[in-house]
Amino acid sequence: MPIPVNSIRQTSQHDGLRKAQIGTVNGQLIEVVTGFDISHDRFPVHVYATPNGGERTKLPLGEIYGDDERSAFARGWQVASEYLRV
Repeated sequence: MPIPVNSIRQTSQHDGLRKAQIGTVNGQLIEVVTGFDISHDRFPVHVYATPNGGERTKLPLGEIYGDDERSAFARGWQVASEYLRV
C-alpha cells in the first residue's frame, strides 16, 4: 500500500538543491529528503521522523541511494515504512 504524501517542499542548500516529500505515517510527520550528489553520481536519501509533539530525528537507515530523484523518493518511503512497520 503506498504511503500518502501530504505535500512536497523544496529547499535550497549551499551545495545544491534538496527536495523533500512530507507525509504523515502512524501519527508521525515523515520527511524523505534527496538531492543529486555529484561525487557519487546518484541521489542519497535521508529520512526524518517527528512524532506528534516530539523532536525531529534522522532515522538510522544507513546509506540509501536512488539512481534518479523518483527512485530515491520511492526507496526512502519504502525503507521508512519498513522501519516504522507500517
